[in-house]
Amino acid sequence: MGDYEVFKSKIFQMTKIDLSCYKERQMKRRIDALIVKAGIATYDEYVAALRKDPALLEEFVTYLTINVSEFYRNPDQWKVLENEILPYLFERFGNDIRIWSAACSTGDEPYTLVMLLAKFIPLNRIHILATDLDKQVLEKAQIGLYDEKSLKGLPKEFIKKHLKQGDRKEVLFLIENGRIRPSKSLQDCISSMLDGNQEFTMLDTQKVVYEEILYMAKLCQKDKKKRVMIAKGGSGTGKSVIAVNAMVNLLKEDMFGQYITKNAAPRNVYIDRLAGKMKKNKIKSLFAAPDKFYQQQPNDYDFLIVDEAHRLREKSGMFQKGENQIQELISSSLFTVFFIDPYQRVHFRDFGSISEFQKQAQLQNAEVIQYELHSQFRCNGSDGYLAWIRNMLQLEETANFNFKDISFDFRVIDDPNELRAMICEKNESGKARILAGYCWEWEKAGRSDPNHDDIVIGDFKMSWNLDAGDPYAISQGSVHQVGCIHTTQGLEFDYVGVIIGEDLRYENNELVTDYRQRAKTDSSVKGLKKLYRENPEKAKHIERQIILNTYYTLMTRGMKGCYIYCCDSELQKYIKMSIADA
Repeated sequence: MGDYEVFKSKIFQMTKIDLSCYKERQMKRRIDALIVKAGIATYDEYVAALRKDPALLEEFVTYLTINVSEFYRNPDQWKVLENEILPYLFERFGNDIRIWSAACSTGDEPYTLVMLLAKFIPLNRIHILATDLDKQVLEKAQIGLYDEKSLKGLPKEFIKKHLKQGDRKEVLFLIENGRIRPSKSLQDCISSMLDGNQEFTMLDTQKVVYEEILYMAKLCQKDKKKRVMIAKGGSGTGKSVIAVNAMVNLLKEDMFGQYITKNAAPRNVYIDRLAGKMKKNKIKSLFAAPDKFYQQQPNDYDFLIVDEAHRLREKSGMFQKGENQIQELISSSLFTVFFIDPYQRVHFRDFGSISEFQKQAQLQNAEVIQYELHSQFRCNGSDGYLAWIRNMLQLEETANFNFKDISFDFRVIDDPNELRAMICEKNESGKARILAGYCWEWEKAGRSDPNHDDIVIGDFKMSWNLDAGDPYAISQGSVHQVGCIHTTQGLEFDYVGVIIGEDLRYENNELVTDYRQRAKTDSSVKGLKKLYRENPEKAKHIERQIILNTYYTLMTRGMKGCYIYCCDSELQKYIKMSIADA
């Protein structure tokens, strides 16, 4: 094949992998087999191919690397680290030490380090950088899912405190409070996903739901029976990721279908991200609003995947066309999937509910399949943070939660100017935004003027998002504007700063909602005034649901952090106390 020594030198130049460090006979045999598999005759030709083809280079590096790892491997060394090295480092450098776990493989070592360090310092003070050349093993590390064998040497105290047993057929363990979490946003990956690339590694029920969608769609196509799937999940549980992935793969199977969402904001972002990649008509045929299906013939589509299904309306559009959007969607497709989060119903006319999906499916003799999603993509993977928000907003009572045990950056800020400065500082990647409750008018005259001050709180002044140019979520200048529920629901950012307006206050030891503090330009509360005259009890329930759900949704848009400012000082105190008590 040629000169192996020259080959080793060229590989080192390209990858910094020194093949001289390996047993030559064994390594040469493996490399020769790989070259033959690629249909290449010489070392020189193979090197040339590696330089031209990134996929081939990745295959080569993956093939070479040996990923052998387990938790608490070589216990004697870990005991020396715990009893001698770490105490010395803490004494000399303090608690803010930073650790690099090079060649971390599947994450066994860095996660063990986190568990060990947690005996000395809080989890949110632990800083570990874990790296590896192999992208596949890094994905496994990010998930934090392990079989029983890899944990055989781990002390029981670590297992009890930091891991929970899975509920699959095989025994699996999921790392709690892992420092490495999925950090990509769907809007940044949409183009790649439509090319068929697997940008997100799905976990637990995410994978189950995804595979069930593919199976059910094919089954419906085969037996022509109508089916409905309902997938319930909170913020960040991967609903949209599953929806887009499922759509892409069903389209590959030559099925006819669409991704449906009531929220214009994510549709506009997806369309913008795909501009230039495919024709505009093609893009719009993939992502659609739910208000045209009253014109559709029965079973025109093989599948419809409805994201943010809690936002569906009874009737469509300004002129209230059709009879029932849920009925129309189920009628139009052999297989309809509804992704729903009851805590994100934020409009007076929001109609989507599990009971309504079940009712309409039954009326059309459709089989119903139901799932619930749990695994977290957002808020640094912290289910605890989301549970705390629901408890703090009195949406539901949840278990105790300790803020000290998470890495998600949540703070209550006393000055809106400080909040703005913090968000601007976090906007290095262009993924930090200021959001607010819709308590200030969005004046028509200033909608394209960045200098128009819509939101005024003392000496703090900012405009709402501009009604021109790129969508708010991806526009470069959007960090200097404020977004609301209508421009951000269904999207995500690295950091969000949330301004809670006077529509939510804390009085006499309870949360008080007040729709009258909403702007006149906010359509989400229109209809409440009339309902209060007709049925005050029902109106109060809906008002509370809209306002509390709005802030829950805004406070869960961040993947890494959320900072809040409350216009009501008593609410500010209440949230601070809720943090202290957590």
